[in-house]
Amino acid sequence: MGTLEHLHLYCEAPDLVDARKFRYANIEQSLTNIYNFAAYQEYDTSLQDTTRQTKLQEDFERTVLQTELLERPICRNSTVVNEKRTQHQAILPRHQIEIFTLLQKLPASKLQEYDDSPLAHRAGLIHSISEDSFSLDTATIIDVNFLGLFPKSLLDVLRRYKNKLKSDLQVELNTSLPVSCLPLSTVLLQFSESSNVF
Repeated sequence: MGTLEHLHLYCEAPDLVDARKFRYANIEQSLTNIYNFAAYQEYDTSLQDTTRQTKLQEDFERTVLQTELLERPICRNSTVVNEKRTQHQAILPRHQIEIFTLLQKLPASKLQEYDDSPLAHRAGLIHSISEDSFSLDTATIIDVNFLGLFPKSLLDVLRRYKNKLKSDLQVELNTSLPVSCLPLSTVLLQFSESSNVF
């Protein structure tokens, strides 16, 4: 038995590992569907057949990187202070995860998670923080999205994208976020499935 973040993110119990893999696979598939929809809108081809990222993907990934570095209230020595990160800790590129794995600062499972779900990692929906380094006292919204706290800045990216679509192509994005084991995949699945392109 451990803390909530240990159970959701790090516990090696087979059932919890399977639940994480299932959640990550759903998030990855949902992002693939959303980006594929955007690729058809922008390039008239699938995401797999284009060599470019979609504007939606670029906005999503840029916004998540900015969001991680925003100033936020943290708890330091039993006092709440405002602080911001000077470098990324939750959202790392693959080569940096590989280096941290070789230096044994991250478990090898983080590299496997990245390889299995690269879009979700780059979108900040799966973070790359080791259990020893993870602290809710200094966490950003990106660090705690497993609790169902979907970053407002990312939701704004999806809303702006939806509003740019032609009225006959607009999708309905359900903004009620259930706090459950699968909150992110639920939101993304609702967005991708309502597009009815596939």
